[in-house]
Amino acid sequence: MWCISKSSLTKSIFTARVDSDGNWEFELPTALAEGAYNLSARFYDAAGNAGAPIQTRLVVDLSPPEQPLIQLVMDNAGAVTGPVGDRGFTDDGNPTLSGYAEPGSIVRVYSNGMELGSVQAGKNGLWNFTPTLSDGEHRLTVTATDQFDRVSEPSLEYTLFINESRVPKPQLLEVYDNQGAEQGALKAGDSSDDSNPRLSGSASADTEYVIIYANGVRVGTALVTNGKWQWEDPQTLLALGENSLTVRGVNGKGKISEPSDAFTFTVEAPSPPAVLGALNNTADFTLSLRERIPTTPRRGCTAERCQTPKSFWCWRSTMRTGLAAVTKPMN
Repeated sequence: MWCISKSSLTKSIFTARVDSDGNWEFELPTALAEGAYNLSARFYDAAGNAGAPIQTRLVVDLSPPEQPLIQLVMDNAGAVTGPVGDRGFTDDGNPTLSGYAEPGSIVRVYSNGMELGSVQAGKNGLWNFTPTLSDGEHRLTVTATDQFDRVSEPSLEYTLFINESRVPKPQLLEVYDNQGAEQGALKAGDSSDDSNPRLSGSASADTEYVIIYANGVRVGTALVTNGKWQWEDPQTLLALGENSLTVRGVNGKGKISEPSDAFTFTVEAPSPPAVLGALNNTADFTLSLRERIPTTPRRGCTAERCQTPKSFWCWRSTMRTGLAAVTKPMN
């Protein structure tokens, strides 16, 4: 007789007859749900004497493994070593990848859809793998395969740029404010109301295009022609506050340069409209708020109109706004 239990509170007991060769088998009358079960069996002889119980554990697994993870990429070579973030750059063609998958599953590693190799996840689900990667962009993913050959969904992509030999880094030579009242080339540390300035610079002769980054995020590309490039985004590009711009060059072989020196400046909200002047061209008078306003009427003037020769300025106090202004007879 043997029993099967999923918990100490619910137990089912079944019996099976042992044949003359000492073998027995039993098929459960109902299917077991997914989960872990504790099994125990005890043999009885013809006189009803019971033997010692035999215990085992059964795990019913009806689903493919959960989606695995690439958690870390470690640069182990060159002058700079350490973790490399998603969409990061490294000069190590053999970085170490690590992550988590279903314990005991086979983790297969892919770059740009091509399998690089596999490794078995440990009992704690942790795994690591050191591939050999060529220069260029690598969109890394992994899958997990369990003992029943069921395959998980691919992990999220972890993009890595390998550059064992780099092209010369390009230059960001000018950030040009072409919006608002004050326009022109900005200097590092300046403030501007232009959230999408025009960028331009230079690059080496073998650079095909440059990649533009704003605060470390890729925002666009610009072709290089005769060693020069220019770029402007038609949409709002930068947030209010301090912003840092860099560029990287890419040659015909897909090799990517180091980033250019960062250009940092502050984007401010545009100033509200302001009245800079007013013109009254009715009757015989013109006026401007830019002129200095006398404190008393000049000789020959009244509060209503100027009686002096046309070469004189005089005082007027009958504006609808209630403000004093200077008037000048029209020529």
